[in-house]
Amino acid sequence: MPSLVFNTGKALDGRSLWTSGNYDFAIMRNDYVENADQATMTAVLAAGTEATGYSRAPVPTPARTIDNTNDRVDYAFADILLSAIASGQTIAGVLIYDATIDTNDGTRIPIAYLEFSSDLVANGGDVTISDAPPGFRLS
Repeated sequence: MPSLVFNTGKALDGRSLWTSGNYDFAIMRNDYVENADQATMTAVLAAGTEATGYSRAPVPTPARTIDNTNDRVDYAFADILLSAIASGQTIAGVLIYDATIDTNDGTRIPIAYLEFSSDLVANGGDVTISDAPPGFRLS
């Protein structure tokens, strides 16, 4: 999975919140144009469409590993299971954002966008998003 870590997300790394369940995910359609300078969820949503037929939720079982050998930090999470995502839409990736601020997308900070290896056309059934560890890295 190609990944993009937002510049504002890089600044949050020292807060050590990744393992405490304070990050949520959003599913993005294939019209989303990612840009590392998007500083809020409002800016992200201005650049593309969020999928429908699911609810944003906490990132499941987040894990952070410090890799001293390679001088980086690896972030991963358990599979995301979505039930009956709305059919007919093409989804392209999962976006992880900081949910500790409040419920306003104008102040929520995007952390990383993980693009799927190929787009998925939803058919109304369940979708499993597997994170092939690591989900993203900061080095």
